[in-house]
Amino acid sequence: MRRLLQSAAAFAGIAVLTSCVSPANEAAQAEEMVALGQGLTTLQGYIGDLEMRIDSLVGVIASQDTAITRIAEFTGLVLPGRERR
Repeated sequence: MRRLLQSAAAFAGIAVLTSCVSPANEAAQAEEMVALGQGLTTLQGYIGDLEMRIDSLVGVIASQDTAITRIAEFTGLVLPGRERR
C-alpha cells in the first residue's frame, strides 16, 4: 500500500511539474507564430505577383500566336496542327 502511495505521489509530482508552462517559452512561441504569419503573408504577395506575370505572359503568347498565324496565312505556309482555310 505504501509503495502504491509513493508511486501515486511521484506520478502527481511529475504531472504538476510537466504542466507548468514557462512564460518565456510562451512568448517565444507567440513570436514564432507572428513570424510565421508574416512569412505566409509575404508568400501570398509573391504568389499574387506570379499570377499577374503569368496572365501577362499568356496575353503576350496569344498575341504572338495571332501574329505568327497571320504571317503564315499571308505567305501560304501551313502550320503544324492547323488546317489551311
